[in-house]
Amino acid sequence: MNLGRLLPLAISLALLQGCSDHHSDTLTCDWLVGSDNCWQNNVLVAKTCLPSESEMGALSADNSTCLYANGSTVTFTPAVVIPTPLLALWNFTITDTNGRPCVHYEDGPRDGVEPGNARLVVGGDQTIAVERSGVAETITCPDGAVVHTSNRGKLLSCSTVAQINEPGFTSSSSLVATDPPFVVAYLAAAGSEVKLFDCRRPAP
Repeated sequence: MNLGRLLPLAISLALLQGCSDHHSDTLTCDWLVGSDNCWQNNVLVAKTCLPSESEMGALSADNSTCLYANGSTVTFTPAVVIPTPLLALWNFTITDTNGRPCVHYEDGPRDGVEPGNARLVVGGDQTIAVERSGVAETITCPDGAVVHTSNRGKLLSCSTVAQINEPGFTSSSSLVATDPPFVVAYLAAAGSEVKLFDCRRPAP
């Protein structure tokens, strides 16, 4: 057997396989608006155990917890900083009226101003992991299904609804320390946003 001839062939096949993998993106516009979008599906499930979007929770003096009148609780780890920094890394857990896990959300490290990794857990056991490296993004669903894009920029050509359905977290808070403290957060889903919490410091 001529190994000298087989080695270049093996290398060529490996390179072709690498090129094929590079172009086999499965995180696409169609996936974002389709029924397999596990991020959207689980955020909508979470909506059933989250506080009503019209309700507001009472933020503790140390900004570490937020208690709703119906018993739902948001616990921030560490305590949320208000005003929230532009590139804040979030880590919080929301329990329902019976103290059962509803949502856990956790940011991973960022690479500069680019979005970093994120982990969303719904109902205590349904985990969606979002991994970002450079312009690439990979989403791992609770059932083990994995979708990937080598370039998130491709998703900018999707419809507005599809773009909103990409895993995303947004927040707003008091802008200056002298304002009454509040913090509000949302997750993207179903072409819109689902409010996670609206926490405000009670008037003295």
